[in-house]
Amino acid sequence: MLVLISHRESVKITLRPETENDIEAIDDLLNLAFAFDAHSKQDETWILQNLRTSGKLLLSLVAIDEAGELVGQIAFSPVEIDDGSPEGLKDWIGLGPMSVNPRLQRMGIGRQLIEAGLNEMKSRGVSGCVVLGEPGFYERFGFETCGNLILSGAPAPFFMARAFKGEMAKGIVHYDKAFSGD
Repeated sequence: MLVLISHRESVKITLRPETENDIEAIDDLLNLAFAFDAHSKQDETWILQNLRTSGKLLLSLVAIDEAGELVGQIAFSPVEIDDGSPEGLKDWIGLGPMSVNPRLQRMGIGRQLIEAGLNEMKSRGVSGCVVLGEPGFYERFGFETCGNLILSGAPAPFFMARAFKGEMAKGIVHYDKAFSGD
């Protein structure tokens, strides 16, 4: 069990992989967490459902509080990077979607989910991770904006990467089709 402490109150959570019994609560949490996000297309539940269905959901962790309520989640899926080589890079992952119950944000739950998820994916041997998000938040986890790593349509400062091994990837990143609605 991980204990998270904020200045306002203490929250004790347990992190674990999602189960089938968590899916409805995850969907509710995603809808709640992204309800007023100006950058969201309100399709996070659809994305996660399609990643599960296609077998592309590599890891989905949930945060459960002492009362048994699901209060956070994070997902990782494969990305492909067109680096100009015939096969491209296929050993990179994307982080997202991630959500924390709005009443418990800024209490360290997201940090714990990110750290646990990145450590697990790193232990699986992936070369690195990309994320589309707030630079001020993700930079503290080692993510950086990389001019040679591009996600079409994404503003450069908000698209970041972190290499786990080797050099930083270069090229055009393609998320799974679940993210594009195809």
